[in-house]
Amino acid sequence: MLEHVVRRFSPQVGRLAIATGPEQDWALPDSVTRLNPSRVEDDGEYHRGPLAGLAAGLAWCDRAGAGDWLLVAPCDAPFLPGDLGERLLGAALDNNVGLAMAAYQGRPQPTFSLWRLDVLPTVTGTLASGDGPGLMTMADAIPHVRVDWPAGTPPAFFNVNTPADLAQARDWLDPGAAKA
Repeated sequence: MLEHVVRRFSPQVGRLAIATGPEQDWALPDSVTRLNPSRVEDDGEYHRGPLAGLAAGLAWCDRAGAGDWLLVAPCDAPFLPGDLGERLLGAALDNNVGLAMAAYQGRPQPTFSLWRLDVLPTVTGTLASGDGPGLMTMADAIPHVRVDWPAGTPPAFFNVNTPADLAQARDWLDPGAAKA
């Protein structure tokens, strides 16, 4: 799964980083290791899923001098658009906002988003507050723009969360394999 995501994502970024939870295994396939990704580990004290990953990614971007923007996508979305970064950056710059996120069939997709580095204090402050909001509520608190993608098959923002989802993704990747 990670190989599919990295293959679509890595051409869109200058430097590749993979966010992990605290003490999560770091065994990567050779095809991913060759890209020399940085490991960005969530702060164990504030591990709260995508919001913690976002905070860790923004902090890494700042420390590493990796640019002014952080493009994020989940590792379980093998069909993410090849033009995700380009379209989100264009929309963010056109609208002079620090956040651009994908939308699909009218639904926001905050885990497919581009965040300007200057939102880091807001994100880390929210994360440190304890019972603060999740990623979507955090995104709604920041001036942002949503960029709509057309419907398609496979859906661009399809997440693989169950064995049935994995089977569906495999069928879309190789339709003939299920019939063989």
